[in-house]
Amino acid sequence: MNDKIQIPAIHDKDLRKILDRFGASEKIDNGEIYCFNCHELITWENLFAFKIIEDQLLFFCDHPNCIEKSSK
Repeated sequence: MNDKIQIPAIHDKDLRKILDRFGASEKIDNGEIYCFNCHELITWENLFAFKIIEDQLLFFCDHPNCIEKSSK
């Protein structure tokens, strides 16, 4: 993941397309991705944010503590 992509906001209809680029859409569908902060299973309903840190794609759920941590 050497490409830098800065996306401050994503429309819901485009989210799946973007995550397909990282191979993450299918993993969300199959229940294979967990919140980086609280380890809750990430679903399309609770996905709040994702970001790349040190070539690793990290996901955050919509729990208030996780929302706060995702912005740091």
